[in-house]
Amino acid sequence: KGLEDIICSSLPGINQNRAGGYQPDLSNEMQEMSLSKSGGSFENRRLLRAGAQKTAAMLSATFEQFIEAITQNEVLTTNEGRLNTRKLWRYAVGDDQIFTKRKQAEEIDTCFYLLGDESLSMKSRLGPEPEKDKDDNRITAQEACNRVSVAVGEVLNNTSIPVGIATYNTVVREWHAFEDSLASTLQRYMPTPKGQTKTHLAVVWALKKLIDRPEARRILIVITDGDPGNSDMLRSAVDEAALMGIEVRFVLIGDEHYNLFQDAGMACGVAKTDNDLATAVFAALKQGFV
Repeated sequence: KGLEDIICSSLPGINQNRAGGYQPDLSNEMQEMSLSKSGGSFENRRLLRAGAQKTAAMLSATFEQFIEAITQNEVLTTNEGRLNTRKLWRYAVGDDQIFTKRKQAEEIDTCFYLLGDESLSMKSRLGPEPEKDKDDNRITAQEACNRVSVAVGEVLNNTSIPVGIATYNTVVREWHAFEDSLASTLQRYMPTPKGQTKTHLAVVWALKKLIDRPEARRILIVITDGDPGNSDMLRSAVDEAALMGIEVRFVLIGDEHYNLFQDAGMACGVAKTDNDLATAVFAALKQGFV
């Protein structure tokens, strides 16, 4: 059996209609739409990076140390190595232990897969409506999702942590495989919000990208604004992932469906405005390590 069959077979009645509620899919498998690895433009990459700049800066300030902590790497404070600017004050009092050095054998043995929502609801704007006669400068949920994927992707790429990137609605599109060049990916990365949100099927699809990865820690981050779809199947997929040693975390764009994820016991962080994006990523990750 495939992974979808295993998860779905554990849920009685998953192929039956439920009056007044979620209407299950005709298929238990998310279809993948192939994408060209060429094309795009430098301007598209520039705009993506410009939009994600603030989020990336907030993430990069502490992300590597955070990942080192969760992978239990030993980082030494020494008098040689990489300058740690947060310890510069020590030098003024005669302490030259202001550098950090990771043990040669202790690399960050972690990989990430970023799965972003590009369903029709992602056209909605993030944050509270402005007062009457005030300009509406809010970004769309899709732009927020793009900023998270680009910012996290850039930070991981800069620290040589393997990362994959895909988006989904009723189908899934993989923009960036683990071995791809992120700079090239950003030239053509252009999610288009349309269709329904099928998060439960997309998560099952993404797990197959991580099952055979060699890293000790494998983390799937799902960025979405929407209803989780079939919450029973999604919960089963997350549980199945845990049995395979894969961690699933959700970054919610807006808090409309926060209770659905909480009630299902799924770790998530919430961004209510574009200023919350980096905080939401950290919140989602930290819930898995407390």
